[in-house]
Formats: sequence, C-alpha cells, structure tokens
Amino acid sequence: MRWKKAIPWLAIAAFAGVVLFLNGGSNRPTESDQSADQSAASGQQDQEQHPTKSKTMADLLDDCSPFESFDGVRTLEFDAAAHTVMLNEAVGDERTKGALFAEHPQVTQGTWTADETRTVVLDFASIPTTYILVIPPSGMQCILARGTTDAVNLQTSWFGSLPENSGSSND
Repeated sequence: MRWKKAIPWLAIAAFAGVVLFLNGGSNRPTESDQSADQSAASGQQDQEQHPTKSKTMADLLDDCSPFESFDGVRTLEFDAAAHTVMLNEAVGDERTKGALFAEHPQVTQGTWTADETRTVVLDFASIPTTYILVIPPSGMQCILARGTTDAVNLQTSWFGSLPENSGSSND
C-alpha cells in the first residue's frame, strides 16, 4: 500500500502535464493538423486517448474513490447510486498513518452533484464546495481540483486513481 503515498505526487505531475497541454501556446498544432491527425488515427487509438469519455460522472467518481487529500489526513468516498459522499479524517495519533489506514476515522456524511462539464459540488452541513474533475489523458489519475485548470489550490484538492481496467469498457 506504499504506492498510495505516491498518488498526490503522481497526480501533481499529471495535472501539470494537462495544464501544459491545455496552455501549449504557439507550439500547438493548427486545426488542419489536428483534423488530419484525427482522420489518420483508428477508432481504437481514439478510445485509448479518451478512455473515460463514455462514462457517467457517477461512474467516474465511484471508480476514482477513494480520493485522498494532499496531506493524506482525509479521504472522500463516493456512493454513486445514493449521491452521497463520506469524508473520513484521521484524528489523534492516527493522523500520522493517514486516513486510508486509520482504524477509527472521524466520518462526516455529505451529498454531491455533478454536471456534464465535470463540475462537482460537494455539500457537507449545507456548505457547498465546487471542484472540477480532471482526468489526464493517461486515464490513470483523478483530481478533484479546487479552482480552475489554470490555478488549482492543491492543498484543498483531492487525488484518486482509476483501476487499470475501468477506462476501456462500458460494462
């Protein structure tokens, strides 16, 4: 389970890659270059580049759960069917273990909503907080980013990972 400690750093690196990709500037290919590249690519390659495009937001949040806070002290676990979310926080001596390994975390129940723009609103005790679900092209990490893709507050964002087999099928 030591790999879970690396998730925030992998997510930061993946997020930085997405931001660089989105803000590529003048080195970006022109529209005609992009359309030529797209017509040359097979359908399977397109599915590999965008493995999560046919999944619902509920499926994506469920697949990415649990999300871990930047410091590892808190986790979010989504229930797609009930549109509920549990915030688990390691307290006391267990804070050094982190929320994923805490035996007696403090649990707060909340709800969530999402839309097709990948905006996710978490509501705990009638206090809504808005995030953007970011899944880099590799489809391996998930980030509930607090802020915009240009300026994310990493300390208030959440980091998860998709199971290896979740991206390519619609079972």
